[in-house]
Amino acid sequence: AKQNRIASFKKAQSRATTAQGDFRRSILFQDSRAGNSSENLKDIIISLTRDDLLELHEKYFKAENIIVTLFGDLSLDEAKELAEDLQDNIPDGKIEDTKTFDQISKLDDTYINQYDFEQVNIEIATPAPPLNSKERVTMELIKTILSGARGRLHQAVRGKNNLAYYAFPRYANSENFGQFRLTSQTSIDKKDELIDVLKEQLNLLMREKVTIEEINSAAEEGEKMLRAMLNDNSLPYYITYYESIGLGYDYIDKITEISKKVTPAQIKDTANKYFNNKAIIVSEPNDEIELMVK
Repeated sequence: AKQNRIASFKKAQSRATTAQGDFRRSILFQDSRAGNSSENLKDIIISLTRDDLLELHEKYFKAENIIVTLFGDLSLDEAKELAEDLQDNIPDGKIEDTKTFDQISKLDDTYINQYDFEQVNIEIATPAPPLNSKERVTMELIKTILSGARGRLHQAVRGKNNLAYYAFPRYANSENFGQFRLTSQTSIDKKDELIDVLKEQLNLLMREKVTIEEINSAAEEGEKMLRAMLNDNSLPYYITYYESIGLGYDYIDKITEISKKVTPAQIKDTANKYFNNKAIIVSEPNDEIELMVK
């Protein structure tokens, strides 16, 4: 396992996105655990001993309750027997430790990292609603409005301006944490214009109300994109995930209806609450890089 981790780390060093990810974490999370670089994480893992693993297993491999999803040609009795067998083999009990949560810094500045790659990686990061927030559904809908070939980001960076091959939003959340990011990649000559276009897409959501037609279209498109990822292997994962976070195993069947209840005012209010502070994180070629594209 350690050899695999070292090999994966070395392979990742040839990718510009790895360097960008390390830089982004160092800016957003600074000296916290979440700010660790890929090299630091590799060093932590390869320093672990067998005794360390046994201690970690004994301390943390516990569950007060579990959700077992079985998918396939099984009778109910067979499924219950398998589920009970799994539960019997997972130690029951509460983890005795203090929870710590990632917190994204509320930054409103531009941060530049010069590296040994030609492409320019750009991310705009903002705080976002945590998992149990009433604004989570609204932020999910904002992500869908910006996503996809017919989404606002694609139209802004490719359909109109030819600034980048791709641009997409990410929304991550957990119990006490939320983060929203726009991600793109371009050449050095288009960097500044692309940053302005990405920022403007967030500003438009803060400044103007989205139409009901766009909300309905995005809600339906979001379900289509989700269902396109479903198969016999992925469906159990999704229904288990949604059940575990309290949305219900049948959330996929309700997601469009729930999204269509979001109002234009809610989208504008949520955008103004979270998009005011934008950390613009850029990795660009240093002076030693000979550009192939000029």
